[in-house]
Amino acid sequence: MIFKIFQRLLLATLTLGVVLGGYESIGGTTKADRHKRPVATVNVTWSGVPLRRAVEGLARAQSVAIVIDRRIDPSRPLTLSLQNATAEQVLRAVADQCGVGVSRLGNVYYLGPSSSAERLASVVAAFGRKVRSLPTASQRAFFQRKPLVWDDRTSPRELLADLARQNHLEIQGLDQVPHDLWAAANLSACTLIERLSLIAIQFDGAFDVVDDATIRWTPFGS
Repeated sequence: MIFKIFQRLLLATLTLGVVLGGYESIGGTTKADRHKRPVATVNVTWSGVPLRRAVEGLARAQSVAIVIDRRIDPSRPLTLSLQNATAEQVLRAVADQCGVGVSRLGNVYYLGPSSSAERLASVVAAFGRKVRSLPTASQRAFFQRKPLVWDDRTSPRELLADLARQNHLEIQGLDQVPHDLWAAANLSACTLIERLSLIAIQFDGAFDVVDDATIRWTPFGS
């Protein structure tokens, strides 16, 4: 009986090690174990799997959200084999294979042209600095974290218009956003600044703050 109990405990320990894979520090400190949390890892074996199907499976397995830029072919076949890899490691391998870039905003990963992926964090930071110049009461909506969900064949203009209505904002230049239809997506909770920027970056654009109730669509280089 004691031997059987020991076997079960050993099996549980081994299984836990496979699932968690490692640890990461929170807040950059390693003072004690309470400042660490397990990092989930996955084993990936893809052979000719379409990009969208692959990343959707990864997103479900790792409880993260992944945005594929409108300019990236979602049907592109992937062939990849990785063991005990984090979501970020898998996505960086995917990005290398597809010749694109990857960046992260909180729990949301973005796959897109390398120039856009490199620029995304600075676009979000610049937007945030402009928002912080507004009265404190007007800043709240911009920094409140909410999920962003849309159905198949939703246009980015509709998404932006809905975000504006929900947050009592006016968007100047909305009619300049090119027409497109996007596949369904469900993004993890992120700030309004991040939600707006994830849409705008796919058209090489960003948002400028006009006043506490108005933002303006601004294409890069204009």
